[in-house]
Amino acid sequence: MENLNRSVESRPLRWGILSTGTIAEKFVSEAVGLKNHRVQAVASRSIEKARGFAGKFGIERAWGTYQELFDDPDVDVIYVGTPHVFHYENTLAALTAGKSVLCEKPLTINAFQARSLFQTARRNNVYLMEALWTFFLPAWKKVQGWLAQERIGKVRLLQAELGFSTAFDPNSRLFDPELGGGALLDLGVYAVSAAQQVVGNPPEALDARARLSPSGVDMSTVMTAVYPGGILAQLSCSLEQLTENALVIYGEKGKITVPHFWMADEATLQSQTGDDFFRDDRKTLGYAYEALAVEADLTEGRKENLLVSGDFSVALAETLDRARKLTGVVYPGEK
Repeated sequence: MENLNRSVESRPLRWGILSTGTIAEKFVSEAVGLKNHRVQAVASRSIEKARGFAGKFGIERAWGTYQELFDDPDVDVIYVGTPHVFHYENTLAALTAGKSVLCEKPLTINAFQARSLFQTARRNNVYLMEALWTFFLPAWKKVQGWLAQERIGKVRLLQAELGFSTAFDPNSRLFDPELGGGALLDLGVYAVSAAQQVVGNPPEALDARARLSPSGVDMSTVMTAVYPGGILAQLSCSLEQLTENALVIYGEKGKITVPHFWMADEATLQSQTGDDFFRDDRKTLGYAYEALAVEADLTEGRKENLLVSGDFSVALAETLDRARKLTGVVYPGEK
C-alpha cells in the first residue's frame, strides 16, 4: 500500500465519501473548501444519487457500488456516513481494502465491533478514527486548556444533557431497532464521550434508566456514573424532550459551562482564580476541524488520533454497551 505519510507540500489529501445522506453533505460542504484537501469520489448504492451528490459538490467521480470506491486508487481516506448500524461492515470493508477511514459516530453499535475494527486497522497498518468532531472545535480546545491549567481546580462533578422533542415514528431511522435507533447511540454518545474526555477514563460504576419506545429502543436515557477519583456525572439524552443541551463541569474552585457542547461555539469559566469567556465566530458547523485532524495525523505518520484513539473509542463503546444492558435495549443482530 502507498505510504500516506505526507508533507504539507505534497498532493492534496484525497477523500472518498461513502454515503449521500445529510451528515455526508454537512461534512463535504466544509471539506471541499479546505486547502490541501480534495473530495475525489462519492459512492452510493444508487448511481443516480451518487451522480446527483457529485454534481452538487463538484466531485470528479461517482460510483454506484461501495466496492468501486474501495478499489479507487486515487482515494486516500474514506469518510463513512451511512446509518450507524452499517458502520461496521462498511468500515471493515474499507480497512480490508487498505483505505484509511474516518467513520461517523457512533463508530459501531457495540464494543465487540469497535475492537474488531481497530484490530483490522492495526493489522493492515491503516488509519482509523471515529468522527467525534466535537473534540476538535476551538471552544472544546479552550475548555481542555482551562482544565489543564486547573482553572477550576480538581473536577468533582459533570452534568451533560442533550435532548430534542421528536414524535415517535416507526418508519424513522431514529426509532428503528434494525438501524440501531434510540437516543443513546444517536445523542447520548456525545454526553458519554464528553465525560470521558474530561476525566480521561471510562466510569468505574454506572447506573442507567430509560423510557423505551413501542419499537423497543430508548426514547430517553438517564445515566449516573462514578469515574476514577470519585468524580460524579449525570448524563442524559432524549428524543422526546427538549433539554438544556449543555455541559457543566464543576470543580473545587468553580465551573465551566458549554452550551450546545456537541457543536460548541462558546464556553464560560467562572472561578475563584478569575472568570473567562470564549466565543468562536466561525460561520460553519465545524466539521472541517476533524478533517484537518485527519490530515495532521497522516502527515505526522500516526495511524490513530491522540484525542480520539482506538482505546478511547473502544472504552466509549463499552460504556454505551453497559448502559444498554441496564436499560434492556438489544438490537436484532445481538440477540
